Amino acid sequence: MRKIYFLLVLVGLSASAQIVNIPDANFKNFLLSNEFDTNGDGEIQESEAATVNYLLLDGLGIVSLEGIQAFTNLHQLSCQSNLLTSLDVSALENLKTLHCDHNQLSTLIFPDHPMQFITISYNQLTNVDLPPLLPFNPNQYYGLDISGNLYTSIDLPEGLVDAFYCDDTLLTSLDLSNLRFNLGTGDFSIAGNQNLAYINLKNGSADYCSSPTPEECSGMSLSIANNPNLAFMCVDNEAEAAHFSNFNCSTYCSFTPGGNYNTITGTIRFDTNGNGCDAGDTFASGIPVNIYNGANFNGISFTDNTGNFTTYTSSGNRTVTPQFENPYYAFSPASFTSAFSGTGNTAVADFCIVPNGVHPDLEISIIPVTVARPGFDVTYKINYENKGTETQSGSVTLTFEDDILDFVSANPTTDSQAANTLSWNFSNLSPFESREIALTLNVNSPLETPAVNIGDILDFTAAVSAGPDETPADNTFEFDHVVVGSFDPNDKAVSRESIGIAQLSDYLYYTVRFQNTGTFYAENVVVKDILSANLDLATLQMVSASHPYRSTLTNTNKLEFFFEGINLPAVGDDEPGSHGYVTFKIKPKNSLVVGNTIANDASIYFDFNAPIATNTVTTTVTALGNPEVAANDFVVYPNPAKHTISIQSDATIESVAIYNTLGQLVKTANGQTTIDVSELSAGSYLIQIVSDKGKATKKLIKI
Repeated sequence: MRKIYFLLVLVGLSASAQIVNIPDANFKNFLLSNEFDTNGDGEIQESEAATVNYLLLDGLGIVSLEGIQAFTNLHQLSCQSNLLTSLDVSALENLKTLHCDHNQLSTLIFPDHPMQFITISYNQLTNVDLPPLLPFNPNQYYGLDISGNLYTSIDLPEGLVDAFYCDDTLLTSLDLSNLRFNLGTGDFSIAGNQNLAYINLKNGSADYCSSPTPEECSGMSLSIANNPNLAFMCVDNEAEAAHFSNFNCSTYCSFTPGGNYNTITGTIRFDTNGNGCDAGDTFASGIPVNIYNGANFNGISFTDNTGNFTTYTSSGNRTVTPQFENPYYAFSPASFTSAFSGTGNTAVADFCIVPNGVHPDLEISIIPVTVARPGFDVTYKINYENKGTETQSGSVTLTFEDDILDFVSANPTTDSQAANTLSWNFSNLSPFESREIALTLNVNSPLETPAVNIGDILDFTAAVSAGPDETPADNTFEFDHVVVGSFDPNDKAVSRESIGIAQLSDYLYYTVRFQNTGTFYAENVVVKDILSANLDLATLQMVSASHPYRSTLTNTNKLEFFFEGINLPAVGDDEPGSHGYVTFKIKPKNSLVVGNTIANDASIYFDFNAPIATNTVTTTVTALGNPEVAANDFVVYPNPAKHTISIQSDATIESVAIYNTLGQLVKTANGQTTIDVSELSAGSYLIQIVSDKGKATKKLIKI
């Protein structure tokens, strides 16, 4: 039941010779018959009107409230269920509450000062300029009812309310980012809006009851019902999305927090000429900036391709501290601490990077831009980066299996080419600079010799060389690429499916690929990755991306990549341009033991559409890592099989994955040597076996 609370106040009486013009007979008769005419002259003087604090004029057949302007001390006005077509209360300097629903208002002019409770429902308003809300007082009752009017859009004031109604309107969208709801004190309803397609509920507060007991949540949640065209809601977090699970919800309608917050921005530059950082110095991209609330770690913001970073915080001060993967540089200043008071503030924290000695250091990696399929082209990018302090020149080489892969093209073109080795020379690679080589190869089909089948592994080794290097281990990159059949263009890949105990200090490289398979360009794309608890967050580093992006990591393991304004074309308009990717690297925790697994997937958001979940990639910790072993080290019997198969080997079986001829995973088993295959359809399958000695692929015939 909707509740409207009124303060009962005494009406003071006085007299004056100035008569208020009140042309509506019903309005005037009410005033005269209720002793507002204190001098008994049959008129309302200005001095008499000025003493009135509260007027209840409901259901009196009033057509006009001309003369209401004289009631300058009026705090509360209720004029519900009359015949009003226009109302101007802009002169009422003390008005706090207006209830004027169920009239025929097409014009309504408010005062420009804050108000406490406004009810304007079920009128003929096509637009309205609402006043601000008073600062919240828990001893008062605050509300807003905008139901049943003709406007298609409306701007709502900022503030906390005890009641809110938006029912039966023509609104197509509703932005509630300024409003917060005081749950448990009143009613909150958005219902019966036939055209409503979008609600922005990202307001910095929980708009639902989180109690597990339904009875405790009665009347404590925003009610959203009977809005047949409501396609999308923007919410503050995953918990709120789960509460409104009947709707398509996302946090990514905007890339700033809801409600009140502070902002810290900054730019990191590299002092290239030793005279301090200025506008002519190089931007440093991909630099992690740690955010602390006192001694508590809040997360990381990474600099973008222009060296800028941004972090949003709640009230209170934050300390931001850049960090490096290797101690080759010092920052000036070493850190920055904000001096915020309240919220709505912005602070600028710029940093200058100064070399700490002479440190030559190059790094190389391979990025699978597309999947590998038998008989089709596959595209890679070789990414090499100068992580040191000195400009370097040298060479990049790639070794591949030329008997099953044919070189198609490279950009830049190769400087030399042997049977299974491609080479490129480079010069003047500056500190913090990274370059890419785009490479296309063709994979043998199952009909060629040697044949390539689904589940086979393509082995690559990339190397970069330019003389002495402080971390030579990352000058070489080994990559195993699993061949698949049909595929989802929105997927995730990991550089190693198995690592040994001795490799826990090595990075795992993750690539998330995405494609706009819709019919219209995607203005924004977000990749969200909840990192495995078995990964060391402190080691996270950015590697490469197809488009400019902003990235953050929270202390809840949530890694996000924001491709704002990417305008990614639809596949039907520009197939090559419809693709994108992001690659990052991170180390496993060094406390892992044999048998532990690192499983990860990602969610990809295209504008306001429901997220697309990628496949899950898994890396298993073994005693020796992930070498390839001969397929004949494993025996699968019976083969053909009808009900069960057994795997015989001297190795310890860790996992088994069965794929159909389309490359689709149809069954998995962990640590089992006997597997039930009776539910599989008759046909050919590939079995990928991972053991403590390595992995191999076998063929299975199901009858």
